[in-house]
Amino acid sequence: LESEAAELARAGEVHHTARAFHPQDLDGQVLVYGASGDDEQDHAVADAARARGILVNIVDKPALSDFSMPAIVDRSPVVVGISTGGAVPALAAAVRQRLEAVLPARLGALAAFAESFRSTIKAKIADAPARLRFWQRIVAGPIAEQVLAGKEDAARAELMRALNNDASAVRSEEHTSELQS
Repeated sequence: LESEAAELARAGEVHHTARAFHPQDLDGQVLVYGASGDDEQDHAVADAARARGILVNIVDKPALSDFSMPAIVDRSPVVVGISTGGAVPALAAAVRQRLEAVLPARLGALAAFAESFRSTIKAKIADAPARLRFWQRIVAGPIAEQVLAGKEDAARAELMRALNNDASAVRSEEHTSELQS
C-alpha cells in the first residue's frame, strides 16, 4: 500500500488483505476500484466485477473501467470536478493542483456565509434582476474579501448596511416607477 492507503488501513477506515486477488473478494460488493498496475490482475478484477454486475474503475485504464473519477477541488459546499474521461488522469491532477492554488481556502466559508443571508435578501429585494446584481456586488467585493480573510463579523455588518441601503434604493426605484405609471 502507498502511504495514504496504509494510514487509512492502520486507522481501521479501510480493510486491507495483503495477498493476491481472488474473484470471490468481490462477492457482496457494489463498487470496485482496481489499482494494481499489473495488466493481468487489472483485467481479472475488471472481468470478475462485470461478471457480478459490479461497476468497476481500473486506475489509469479507461478501457477496463465503467466510470472515471474526476480530480476534485473541495471547498465545501463549493466543489469543482475535473475530468479527462480517464484519458489522462495526470492532466486532471495537474489542473486540480492549479485550481487548488487559485481558489481561496475559505471559499466554502464564503458560500456558507452567503447562504445564511439568502432568505433575508430575497425578502428585502423581491426583484430578481436587482437581487442578482446585489449578489454579484457581494461575492466580488469587499464583503467577500472580509469573509475570505476570516472577518465574518465585519462582513456581516457591512452586508447588512449594503442590504439596507440597496433595499431602500430598490424601494425608491419601485416608488419612482409607480409615480411614472
